[in-house]
Amino acid sequence: MRDFSIDGQDYQIGRLDAITQFNVARRLAPLVAGIAKAGQLPDLNPSDAGEFMSAIAEPLCRALASLSDDDTDYVIRHTLVAVTRKMATGFAPVLARNTSRLMYDDISMTTMLKLVFEVLKENLGDFFSFAPPESPSAPSPQS
Repeated sequence: MRDFSIDGQDYQIGRLDAITQFNVARRLAPLVAGIAKAGQLPDLNPSDAGEFMSAIAEPLCRALASLSDDDTDYVIRHTLVAVTRKMATGFAPVLARNTSRLMYDDISMTTMLKLVFEVLKENLGDFFSFAPPESPSAPSPQS
């Protein structure tokens, strides 16, 4: 689990199981392809989700518009299930399984998308890594 804060609230991200990871990645593939095609996909490991979102705003909006409502709902629901929010007595789910309602009224669309992004980065960051592979280093001369 990874802890982080958004808008003054503390959250934890859990793991998505492998099948859910695959199904989320499959639904996001057209989105990622659309962004990559625009040639504007930065490294997926920035220090700030907001920085990443601002860097890809235009191609992201175009690619998001092409996703079906069903695929969008699937990604949001299945990623938010992995998020818990710190309360006085511990951590509680942000979205209970088999529901489509957020557990907290103060979560805006922007916050929700940041939470989704954090789950994707934690669970699928290595799968959707577009950084060019490092070239093999030349063998060092032996002394």
